[in-house]
Amino acid sequence: MSRLGFSSIDDSESMLFEGKGVSSRNLGQRVDGYLFAYGHDYREAVKALYTISGPQPLLPRWALGNWWSRYYAYHADQYLALMDKFEEEKIPLSVAVLDMDWHMTDDQQVLKSGATGWTGYSWNKKLYPDPKAFLDELHRRKLKITVNDHPVRNLSHPHRR
Repeated sequence: MSRLGFSSIDDSESMLFEGKGVSSRNLGQRVDGYLFAYGHDYREAVKALYTISGPQPLLPRWALGNWWSRYYAYHADQYLALMDKFEEEKIPLSVAVLDMDWHMTDDQQVLKSGATGWTGYSWNKKLYPDPKAFLDELHRRKLKITVNDHPVRNLSHPHRR
């Protein structure tokens, strides 16, 4: 859309859907452009865009709700008790964010490896002895879950600094 009353899209470099599947375009051999000339009828311009692109998905309602995140070494029982306290106080939550300490950070094996202590997908069994049961409990409380993810980073490796 444009206040000038027209707008264009050059779609020459995107993937091309041809008969039996998707292929890359032979750049320079094909131009695929769209000109939208709807004056100031922006609603019709958007409808025309959706005609070629398909309807745009909306964010799920839960994504727009309250998310809880705190950098703190919660034990699973503490975290669940906190979620219950929010419920008791009628503070609505949609997403439980597990910060740093859900995975191993100070384990001897991690320290010996030279990693930074941010170990990707290794559950800290001292804080979360039964990760599946913990996640099931969060789901039972109708919470979505996300984790603060830190892939392994080895400081001694020259290409991983």
